[in-house]
Amino acid sequence: MKLSVSMNNPNLVTKLTHTVKSFECGPNSELRINNLLLLFQEAAYISAENLGFGYHSLQEKNMTWVLASVKIHSIKFPKWTEPINISTWPSGHNRLLGFREFLVTDKNDEHLISATSEWLAIDLNSRKPININDFKIELPDYGVKALDERLNRLNPKRFGEGKEIFEVNVPYSSIDENGHVNNAEYVKWSFDGLRQANLEIEGISTLQISFISEVFEKETCKIFFKEDEDGSKLLWGVNTKNNDYVFAIKLG
Repeated sequence: MKLSVSMNNPNLVTKLTHTVKSFECGPNSELRINNLLLLFQEAAYISAENLGFGYHSLQEKNMTWVLASVKIHSIKFPKWTEPINISTWPSGHNRLLGFREFLVTDKNDEHLISATSEWLAIDLNSRKPININDFKIELPDYGVKALDERLNRLNPKRFGEGKEIFEVNVPYSSIDENGHVNNAEYVKWSFDGLRQANLEIEGISTLQISFISEVFEKETCKIFFKEDEDGSKLLWGVNTKNNDYVFAIKLG
C-alpha cells in the first residue's frame, strides 16, 4: 500500500529522521523488531508532547499512556547505517483508546513499514484505564490509517494449548519509566524463545501484539508457543505470580 502522510492533517504529523545503529540490528544487519518498537515509542512520545497530550502533561494529572495493541506490516526492514524517516500521527479515539499510526520510509521516501496502534491512558495510582472523553486535552476524532485492516485485539484464551519455550525472571533492566516491563521486551523475549526452541524467526512480515497486564521487576514470565491453522506463529506470556495473561503475539 502506498501511503502519503500528506493525506493527513499535516499539523498532526511528527516526522523524525534516524540512522539505523549497529546495536539496533541482529546478525543479518537488519533493524530488530523490538528496537523498531522502541523507535515508535520515542516518536509517539515526541508527537504527543508536541500536540499537548504527552508524557509530561499527563504526569501532572497523575496519568500516563501505555501501549495496548500494535500491528506492524513490513515490506522491507532497514539495515545498519541506513537513514530512515519515521512519521507518526494520532488517528482518532474512543472512550478508552487513543489511536496512532506509523509510517517508515527510506531516504528516497520509499515505503518500508506501516503500523497502527492503540493506547490506553491509565491512572498511575490505580493502574486502571481512564475515560479519554474526560480529558481536558484536544485529541483528534479521526485520521488517516496506515493499514487497511482493523486492529482486532488478540485474546490468548482462544489460542488453546501451547508449548512453553522460555522463562524470564524479570530483571531491573527490563523496567521502563512507567515502572513496569517495557512492551518491546516481550517481543525480544518471544524471539529468544523461538530461537531457543529452534523455530524459524526469519522472513516475518507482520507482527501483532496485544498487551493484557503489567509485569514488574522480580516477577516471572513464562512464554508459550503454538502454530496456528493458517501457519502463523502464536505466542503468549503468563505471569507465574498470579497466572494472569500478560501479552499475546501473532507473527506472519
